[in-house]
Amino acid sequence: MKLWRDQLNKARNNKIKPGIDDKQNTTWNALLLSAFCHLSQINASQQWRESARSLFGYMKQKPYLMDGSLSHMVHKKEAYISAFFEDYAHCIASLINYFEIFSDQNSLDLAMQLGQEVNDLFFDEASGFYKTAQQNKIIRKKIEITDNVIPSANSVMCENLLKLGLIRGKDKWFHQGEGMLEKMKDKALMHPQHYANWCRILSIQQNGYPYVVSNKHGIQVNRHKAWMNLVWHKELSDIHIFTGKDFSNKDVFYYCANKVCHAPVSNSEDIRYA
Repeated sequence: MKLWRDQLNKARNNKIKPGIDDKQNTTWNALLLSAFCHLSQINASQQWRESARSLFGYMKQKPYLMDGSLSHMVHKKEAYISAFFEDYAHCIASLINYFEIFSDQNSLDLAMQLGQEVNDLFFDEASGFYKTAQQNKIIRKKIEITDNVIPSANSVMCENLLKLGLIRGKDKWFHQGEGMLEKMKDKALMHPQHYANWCRILSIQQNGYPYVVSNKHGIQVNRHKAWMNLVWHKELSDIHIFTGKDFSNKDVFYYCANKVCHAPVSNSEDIRYA
């Protein structure tokens, strides 16, 4: 048997090896980073937090072209092809998710930077939505709003605008996100099977965009009732969503909805979701 196996291996080694698709896709890596962040919220294992940290290190350094703009692909450590709108939308979403888990201002700053770029490169004033691409070689720059196997990039960006608008106090972005929701409302409610992510964001809007702000890491709030769970520390004191809140006590939890915060409580179990 060994003789036959060696002969077969020798013959196989003379064949042309099949091509290997080992490109690193920016959208897929962003989706994976978001997945690691969500797993960190529901599972106490450090495995997911370390995986998220490692992938964030990649996302903030590697998928960029020589001019500093986001790329669509990385292959053999070289970035190429300018990013599509989908790459930007999912990348921004993953950075916001990372900020929610680690309170890392670098991820928030990068999300803000990419958010400005995406508005400059892809926003279509006439429709109020974003085009799929800005490369000259793309013949038809369509606007995709239908949620499919993954949520449409426009629905993802809509939520990005709402979150960044609240976190950073950028009212223009928040209203832009609300404008996208208003344009989609009738269509999404009539055909929810085709607009699942839009419907999810509409339900968040219906509940007043609820979020919890605290100074306590590792406490999990009710994810069905709190859209965001943000953790304060001193270096983040100038960020809009943390201003005007007193974190001088050891454990402080604020529940906020419709841009109004309830009186703080000292135990997450005492948060009144309303």
